Amino acid sequence: MVQFAGELGVSRERCLADTCVTPAQLDDPAATIRLAQELTIARNVVDELGSLPGLGYRIGQRYRLTAYGAWGWAMLCSQTARESLAFARDYMDLSYALCELTMRDVDGLARIDVAEEWLPERLSVFFREKSVGAVLRMLEDIIPERGWLKEVRLAAQDGPAADWLREAVGVPVRCGKPGTEIVVYGELLDRPLPLANSQARQLSESLCRELLDKRRALLTVTESVRQYLLQWLADSPTPASAAQSLGIGQRTLRRRLAEEGTSFRELHDQVRRSLAVELLGDGVPAARVARRLGYAGPAAFTHAFRRWHGVAPSEFLS
Repeated sequence: MVQFAGELGVSRERCLADTCVTPAQLDDPAATIRLAQELTIARNVVDELGSLPGLGYRIGQRYRLTAYGAWGWAMLCSQTARESLAFARDYMDLSYALCELTMRDVDGLARIDVAEEWLPERLSVFFREKSVGAVLRMLEDIIPERGWLKEVRLAAQDGPAADWLREAVGVPVRCGKPGTEIVVYGELLDRPLPLANSQARQLSESLCRELLDKRRALLTVTESVRQYLLQWLADSPTPASAAQSLGIGQRTLRRRLAEEGTSFRELHDQVRRSLAVELLGDGVPAARVARRLGYAGPAAFTHAFRRWHGVAPSEFLS
């Protein structure tokens, strides 16, 4: 993101404003950029370049598989593209994606769904575009044959961004659909890949596991739980699911959060409260905010919002 913005005249300092990320960290392949920092960088870039049609697509298309380190090499060394995509899903935390990717087979076609339910409104379009662009580039790097892509279906309305994507991929881009998905000919996902190597794949996967462990060790349990909650709020996360995600027991989770002066319930409430204000401020309807925050309906969300701020969401905005 920062490199792309720099090519268009946006300084590193502007991109990194309010992130506590230094230029030296950007140049360090071993450095870890945390979720909140990446969101702030994205917000800065969108603030500067948001008028550029297809900004997310353009940036996503820059991510070649080799840029992902061991994660990318493991995908290149997989036996088939389908196996490669399964690996990508299992180790998604090592990529630059903030959207959830799922794949389903329908009538010989593989449909890769790109979804997000928790990002602030002004960033959701950017990250959805960025994920579509990155997945298209990733598949292009993996699949040696031409003609693997059938079409791209977008939830977004037609316009300059979709026009840019049409020109870039050379297949139909259909807009105004219920969701965003990349449609690939399924048979091509099961053909052997030219760089398939089981030993190299095992080594790369081992490195990926080590990277995940190191990344988790850099975060406090509080930060790890907060990031988990941000990603899974809409799915009603529980202490049990959070503990499983962190690879620890529920009792250990409870104890370590207590040592850090907080609890799962308190963090859950904090994340909901801060995200609610941001989403409402971005113009997201209260009913949609309620779904994103994991409430059963608008009434439950309004009740919680009154508890936080003393007024209903509609009164808060006015």
